[in-house]
Amino acid sequence: MVNVGDQYLKLYVISVPEVSITEQMEKGKFVILASDGLWDVMSNEMACQVVRRCLNGQIGRTFANSTKGSVAAEAAAVLAK
Repeated sequence: MVNVGDQYLKLYVISVPEVSITEQMEKGKFVILASDGLWDVMSNEMACQVVRRCLNGQIGRTFANSTKGSVAAEAAAVLAK
């Protein structure tokens, strides 16, 4: 048997994800899938605002070299930063 991960954290970290099911009320334009690292520092509304601005070209192409011109990848890079 092979153990994956940091054994010393097994007492503190659970491998059961928090899952919620939400009925989509209107057709969405994107989905943000992120860990608590993002949600600890940014609200849902702020994250959506950042992505909308990237998709609308309102946020500059500051990550063009690392994202190879992909607007979605650039939005992800902005959220990560």
